[in-house]
Formats: sequence, C-alpha cells, structure tokens
Amino acid sequence: MGLDSLPRASVPHIKERITYGRKITGLRYSNETSKVSLMWRDDPLHTVAQSEEYDYAVVAVPFSKVRLWRIPTYSSLPPRAISTPNYDQACKVALQYKIRFWETQENPIFGGCGSTDIPGVGYVCYPAYKVNSTGPGIILGSYTSGVPARSVVASSEEDRVALIQRAIVEFYGEIANEQWTGNYDRQFWEVDEHQTGAWASPTVGQQELFIPRVAQNGVQHDLHWRAHKHHPRLDLLCSRVCRARSHTAPTGPWPHRRCKAGC
Repeated sequence: MGLDSLPRASVPHIKERITYGRKITGLRYSNETSKVSLMWRDDPLHTVAQSEEYDYAVVAVPFSKVRLWRIPTYSSLPPRAISTPNYDQACKVALQYKIRFWETQENPIFGGCGSTDIPGVGYVCYPAYKVNSTGPGIILGSYTSGVPARSVVASSEEDRVALIQRAIVEFYGEIANEQWTGNYDRQFWEVDEHQTGAWASPTVGQQELFIPRVAQNGVQHDLHWRAHKHHPRLDLLCSRVCRARSHTAPTGPWPHRRCKAGC
C-alpha cells in the first residue's frame, strides 16, 4: 500500500543518526538539562537501564507497547489513557501458487476482496501486484479481525495454513492443490512483539474519556492543564514529548487517523 513511503523518504536525510534494533523501555525528564531521556537495555537481564538524552521525543509507538514502559506518573488520566484502551486483533495468511489460476478461470478475478462463511477464513483478497501476468502469484487466503481472529491465532501454524489451503481448494477445485508451492506467510498482530494488537479500538466510554486528551499532542492537553495547577515539572515534560499514531487522532478509520496523526 506504500504506507512506509513517508518514513523511508526521510531516511537519506538522517541515516547517519538512526539507531536500529534498540528496544525502548522507558522515558523520563531531566530538570537539570530540560531534556527527555529514552531508556533501553542491550541485555534484558541487566538491572540498570542505559539512557540517552534528546531535545524532543516523538513517540510513534502504539500504546499497547508504551504501557510496558517506565514513564513519569503525575496524574491518573494519562496512565489510564495508555494502559487501558482496547486493541483489536487481526490475522493475515498469504499462500503462493505456481500460476495465477484465478485470473484465467471462466469468471476471472483481477484484484479486490471477497468474503466467505467458512469459519476462520474471513476475507480472501487478490493482490494487484503483477496482475494478469504469467508465473507465480499470491492469494491473501485469509484476513480476519476482532474476536474471531483471537480464536484463529491460538491454533497451530500448521493447522492455520492447512485450513486456508483447504478453503482455496473448496473455492477453485483441485487446481489449487496442484499449483500450491507450499510457500506461505502470515502476520498475527496481537502476538507481534512490536505491535501487540492491530489497531486501537476503544470500548464504550474510552473514546469520550481518552481520545480528546490523547488527540491534543498525545495526552498533552490534559497533562498541561494539571501541570499548571499541580505539577510544573510535568508541564515541561509534555512540551518535550509528542505522541503520533492512529490512536492519537480523534475521528475516522485507521488510515485517516494515521494521516492526521502523522501531520
């Protein structure tokens, strides 16, 4: 979909200052330097965290991961806005075939998605990459989300892939067995260590309570209000930290949220 085009475009300008492979575990503010420190451990068993100071921090990490960080706590709402919002699960399984037989059938399919009532399958999609060409092709054999996806992710990888392959055979007949390469890939967002959920999906009450505050520069609005009255140090922290991701935008589906949050 090209959703990574914007961050990739910035890499040539800052590549000498990028650090990869560092898992952040905390954030703090220094009164002495008026800067923000990010903390990490090269060895997860190290009791003392390493840290480095920065003028500002743009936190584009989902709250499903930030809730495991050590961060300053000066009022009750910001921690709850991070620790309690619900995240939905989503699962995708893609299968590779030797030829694109779905494009040569009596009623050919060129891209798009369809749904099925086969339990655990959800949507079946046909990527437009190299559409109507010869050679191998990919079918996104399953795209499920929400509660059904949680049941799916609990099954073994072997059972999951077999279920989707059987479904494709049910759709297209024996040609799907003949042409399957045995290659596949899958993504389960809830068990992805960098995501822990596919997208923010606030439950009843969470949207009204948390999103208006989070949308103001990542809980900054509420933090500022409380900081002026009770915690001057917190006001300084908020001015140095900006949260950016779909969970920080107030309205719209996740693509709209992410565009707004990015801007």
